[in-house]
Amino acid sequence: RSNEMFIAYDRAGSLGQSPWETPFGKVTSGLENVKNFYKGYGDMPPWGKGPKQGPIYKRGAEYIKKDFPLLDKFDTCSVQRMN
Repeated sequence: RSNEMFIAYDRAGSLGQSPWETPFGKVTSGLENVKNFYKGYGDMPPWGKGPKQGPIYKRGAEYIKKDFPLLDKFDTCSVQRMN
């Protein structure tokens, strides 16, 4: 199973309106690191030159490695539950 995560750099009022867009958290520290992620490809087409959804699902990580070698990636990720 795979997942995609989207980080909005500013208010994005239209996000979270569709069933597949489920807000689940926020960056509480380290936003300066997030802002350093590679942005050269921009958004997915037609708004930018970033990865397309279909090939991501069909070809997976190999598609990203081959066609978008400059994208940053997470090596590890953890969840901290807030009470």
